[in-house]
Amino acid sequence: MPAPELNYFTCTLGEAALWKRRQGHQEQQAYKDVIELVDLQAQELPDSAAIGFANFVDADTQAETLHQPSLLSFRELSEFSVKAAAILEQAAPPSSSETIGLLCSSSLDFLLTWLGLMRLGHTVFLLAPQLSALAIEHLCHSATVKSIFAGRSETKLASQMPNKISIKPIPNYYYNSSKSYPPGDINIAVSQLAYLRHTSGTTSGLPKPIQQTNWGAVGALPRLTGDFKIATFSTTPLYHGGLADCFRAWTSDAMVWFFPEGLVPITAKSVVSAIEHARTISPYQIGYFTSVPYVLQLLAGHDMGVKILQTMEIVGVGGAALPLSVGDQLTSAGVNLVSRLGSAECGFLMSSHRDYSTDTNWQYLRPACDEDLLSFEPREGGLYELIAKPGWPLRAVTNREDGSYATSDLFQPHSSIGNAWRYHSRADSLIVLANGKKFDPSPIEGALLASTKALEDVLIFGTGKDFPGALLFPATATDESTEEEVLSAVWPIIERSNPNSQSHARLTRYALVVVPKSGNEPALEKSSKGTIMRRQAEERYSRFIESVYVSSPDQSLKADELDDDELVAGIFGKFTQVVGRSISLEGDVFHQGVDSTACIQIRKLIESSLLPDGCAPLPANIIYECGSIRAIADYIRANRQGGDKPKGAQRMPPGADEMDEMWDLAEAFSNFSRLIRLQDLLLAESSDFLGRPRADFKGAII
Repeated sequence: MPAPELNYFTCTLGEAALWKRRQGHQEQQAYKDVIELVDLQAQELPDSAAIGFANFVDADTQAETLHQPSLLSFRELSEFSVKAAAILEQAAPPSSSETIGLLCSSSLDFLLTWLGLMRLGHTVFLLAPQLSALAIEHLCHSATVKSIFAGRSETKLASQMPNKISIKPIPNYYYNSSKSYPPGDINIAVSQLAYLRHTSGTTSGLPKPIQQTNWGAVGALPRLTGDFKIATFSTTPLYHGGLADCFRAWTSDAMVWFFPEGLVPITAKSVVSAIEHARTISPYQIGYFTSVPYVLQLLAGHDMGVKILQTMEIVGVGGAALPLSVGDQLTSAGVNLVSRLGSAECGFLMSSHRDYSTDTNWQYLRPACDEDLLSFEPREGGLYELIAKPGWPLRAVTNREDGSYATSDLFQPHSSIGNAWRYHSRADSLIVLANGKKFDPSPIEGALLASTKALEDVLIFGTGKDFPGALLFPATATDESTEEEVLSAVWPIIERSNPNSQSHARLTRYALVVVPKSGNEPALEKSSKGTIMRRQAEERYSRFIESVYVSSPDQSLKADELDDDELVAGIFGKFTQVVGRSISLEGDVFHQGVDSTACIQIRKLIESSLLPDGCAPLPANIIYECGSIRAIADYIRANRQGGDKPKGAQRMPPGADEMDEMWDLAEAFSNFSRLIRLQDLLLAESSDFLGRPRADFKGAII
């Protein structure tokens, strides 16, 4: 079967290396760094669109992003980044050799701050806003970071850093635009590193820095130039894989659109709205879509989501394994679905790009055919481990003497299609949730066992699921009363450790299962090294594991008649149980830090505890769609009574409140030599009403 036509969206680093080899002297010279890529495209394609942020909320509210352009050409991107460098130069450390942290949501602020600091010669450490303060402090210590530029929404998290780390607010680059900053004004050698990123903390429980060279970012990519380029729409944040989406598009003269992270939660409706908004202003056809499985599952669950995917030439998914049923549903509906596999260590490894008209095997990856690049080594159970060989273009780390990198990713070969491999699992203990987020359960298990004598063993689970859980194996025989004693002994330990864990790795009491002790046999099989044999354990205890993800009846609040206060209190209790703290009843839960993983658990708890038998199940996005606990209560009340459901709260987008408007006006029109921290003059109740204190607010008193 002939290979499908190469395109920038599915072209792996291996395919790029083979393509470059075939081009020989005819190939255009690779870009030496990201700044050269941006500036040369600004010269050669000045008016071609480079990047867009689909701020569909802003179109109506004109709130927090009032001064930010939603679409930039290559010329504008170059000019804005030079301006950012000139502005940042006043606040950045004087030594260009110093590494600087960047803690910001995926936005134009993020992009320009990163490019501006690069122009000043700094290496930038990209810090995901989902990290805990402890993890950020650890990363800063590892990379000798003394300064962090923080976005407005990340100020509270940044304020938890020790005093030895200087926190600087990201400046406003979008007003007072009359002053020009010629590129020649910034003439400092660019770092060899495009940026530093970090792992998810898979071995030690804390993330580790990973270097991304300019070669790995842009030099290894093909320049698939042409007259017409399809634009990509990505829901992946810039600080994760979003920058790689940019590089793939930009090196091939194409543009990329991003979902407006931080402005609205990701739901099927908001993703569709963002794509539709982008298409109304995009100068190029948006034909490629990329996301993690969690987002694709949301879209697959709604007709409008499936219809928008059907309009795409290719729909890419990566970061974790998409459930087979979801992928098969989409391909059966005519969606050209491609699975993409990459890693922080090796970049873009494989995809399932193929002839979509005849081949529906979306889950089988087709690697570049060259054993000097990739190979598969046999492992037990008919599985094979993927090995990146010394000839692979990008290996940020190696773990073999010959320079290869054993990925720990295990695959199954297709029974009849040659060189087609389906992802199976990890050879190590890494748990990959359905939303693509990863964590190592070993440190959590070890900490629990070391903290109590009530347990003989612990098994954390969650691979392919929406959230993690834990099987607790008591040290002594148990009955129903002693099972509760085990939970009571273990839960305070988990509550103390949760704040130091990644948000997606935190356990809730709801997801803890006590497994009755049976005889004197070991609860869990161990390898010769003493590590848990997870696959065998998960198969053995599959009934207990699945019980966490299947709603079980809880009659405590299922009475036909619940007054308003009881219903609100019941919902409030479920939020407290999952997030571990009290939140405002009226405030928007998204802006109070309730993430999508927590929403899944809360929805399941509400369904099992507050809906009488026979009620319709709750929509997947009910928590975000309603917005507040009060609005959720209204929806549940209507559901219980069988009446018309409220359409959900009309949440106030971030920036639409008075304080944000004052901030924007002050920045746009003021020229004061002395600024007063206005929040010192405000009543304490303001932060409660808004749902989040604005420690970064600076207002001018006139």
